Amino acid sequence: MLGRASSTDADSRELAERLAALREAIRTEDPVGESIAEAAWAAAVPSGDTGTLKTAQSESAWAICGLALLSRCEEFADATGYERWVERRSWLEQAAGDTESPVIHFWRCAAELAFRFVTGKTDPAQLDQMVEALKRAGTVDPEDWIRAARVTLGHMNLQQVLGAVDHLSTLVGASRQYAQCHPAEQSKWNYTSGYSRYFVQDFEGARRLWQLAAELAEAARFGSLAVMAKVAMARLDIEHNEMASAGKLLREVQKDLGTRSALAQVNAYHLAARIALRNDQPQEALQHLQAGAAAMQWAGIPVGRWLLLQAEFAHAYIALGRYSDARAAVANSSGGFTTRYGECLAQMAMAMEMEREGDMGYVDALRDALGIAQQMNLRSMLRSLPRQTAWVCARALEHDIQSSFVQSVVLTRQLIAPVDAPPQWPWRVWQRLLGGYELHCDGEILANTGKAASKPQELLKLLAVSGDNGLTADTAADALWPDAENLAAARKNLEVTLTRARKLLASAGEGMLLMADGRVRFDAQFCGSDAALLQRLCDQAEAMANRFGQSGASAARLVDLARRMAGVYRGELLPGEADTPWLLSARQSLRNAYLRASLAVAGVLMRSPDMVLGGASAAEHAAALLEIAIEREPLAEQGYLALMQCYMQLGRHAEAMHTYRRCRDALSIRLGIKPSAAMDALKAKLVA
Repeated sequence: MLGRASSTDADSRELAERLAALREAIRTEDPVGESIAEAAWAAAVPSGDTGTLKTAQSESAWAICGLALLSRCEEFADATGYERWVERRSWLEQAAGDTESPVIHFWRCAAELAFRFVTGKTDPAQLDQMVEALKRAGTVDPEDWIRAARVTLGHMNLQQVLGAVDHLSTLVGASRQYAQCHPAEQSKWNYTSGYSRYFVQDFEGARRLWQLAAELAEAARFGSLAVMAKVAMARLDIEHNEMASAGKLLREVQKDLGTRSALAQVNAYHLAARIALRNDQPQEALQHLQAGAAAMQWAGIPVGRWLLLQAEFAHAYIALGRYSDARAAVANSSGGFTTRYGECLAQMAMAMEMEREGDMGYVDALRDALGIAQQMNLRSMLRSLPRQTAWVCARALEHDIQSSFVQSVVLTRQLIAPVDAPPQWPWRVWQRLLGGYELHCDGEILANTGKAASKPQELLKLLAVSGDNGLTADTAADALWPDAENLAAARKNLEVTLTRARKLLASAGEGMLLMADGRVRFDAQFCGSDAALLQRLCDQAEAMANRFGQSGASAARLVDLARRMAGVYRGELLPGEADTPWLLSARQSLRNAYLRASLAVAGVLMRSPDMVLGGASAAEHAAALLEIAIEREPLAEQGYLALMQCYMQLGRHAEAMHTYRRCRDALSIRLGIKPSAAMDALKAKLVA
């Protein structure tokens, strides 16, 4: 029966027609074409016995099997949908024997590559075999050739085997096979090739290819692919903060969306969610994602088959502070690449939750997450959440976790520094003012350039301790030239000095110093200082301590803030410099801020002195914090008083008495006064 059915001209024509129908079904938005694929298979192998297939029959059977598997790479499908085609591929391998047919060789490679693509089983060597098979397969249908090339390129992108991208793009783009293809297939090629350009940072090249893909798809009335190409362009716009352009593309793809394929619909909903997240609308983003999941469910596609949707769910939950839900969203990922990506997101969500609860274990969770991200070169981590990404990067740099990689993430994505970003952040301009002075521009320390640079540097120091809003021009001029004949003369000096200061910072780029609405300031996105960081940490710690019990903050989180404060406060503000009025005022302001924050945090800790935090009791943490506070502000009696109380809680009476004597000596020598009645009362308790 097999021989008769396969040998007549009628049967050959029937098989050719069914192969053509299968190709058409795959081309025209029916990527599975399952009933047609089964009919074509039955015509080629009616008995199911592959052992007696002739070469011609085997070539047709391999083409059907390969087309079915390749189609699975274009749309999501249930795992059972390709399992029987994988099994048939094994049958064909036995039937093919040692044949040297270029067509069979081509389809062997294509089927194997498709199998590895849908199962996530990596084999970089298979990519080279596919490229060679493409070169040899001159008699293969041009659209099959392009289809296999797209899967090859997609597999390369997935595995980041980028060295062959240009070679394969040239091989296809300049080929006669490409010119012979239907516009729909040409559109698909350009769409896939656009991603190959994107992955090698050629964003303009990617946009051109996606634009061409959209135009070809619209001309071919292949609306779903036009949607996907526009979604790709919109995502690129979002990455470059061109939100207006992204929004316009979203409105275009939302037209008649219900008539598009499930894949196109899900891509559109995913884009809408990403835009909502960038606009700080996480609840709206979650609604879009739920609509995308419903579209997949309606199409019979398991939601867990698409990592991007899972990742975006995780992003939305993170933005809402629902960290457990974020981890659950990526918990069921499948495939090696997918599992690692999901694990990275889960660890980041865990780190954020632990930090919120004051659990210092967040550092280890961050280390695990960024270890995965670095291995995968995943600079796009938390792509829809730049603010949260900046937090991750700031904490990682503070704890020296994958520092080089993290700094590259900051620079590549142009992240805005969080208010408590540490000195290790890749600031364009950074000034160290505590315990000495250093001016860093783009990572390089600028040496003092002598008298000509003294006033520009003084202006930079003044602005560094003046807060994000800077100073009015009049205030800055009066502070730097208090002896000027009049304010107009001082303002003129300021203009000249501002020009010189900008030249001093020229290596960091333009726009570091801003003058607008009568105020002069640094651009806080690119410029920072340890003094400004310390002030922010003190304000944060004081506010958190004063609201303790109401804000949900934990004692461990307060201890972490205190640790960070102490780490930044390495010495007096600009020691050894002339005691100008503005500098004396800034020094005292910073000391007072540190003292207030230290007393507020210590007060919280001393209410639960026996609580263990990081291997030490709360009272021990309070004592360490207060020791630094009185070192920074040696005439503040309230610091000594709190420290005495703390040592008494710990039962360390000798140290409490020593603290009293330190206070008495400091007040007597520096101010000529005696300790207060409260101090004397504590002393009396000690000697009683």
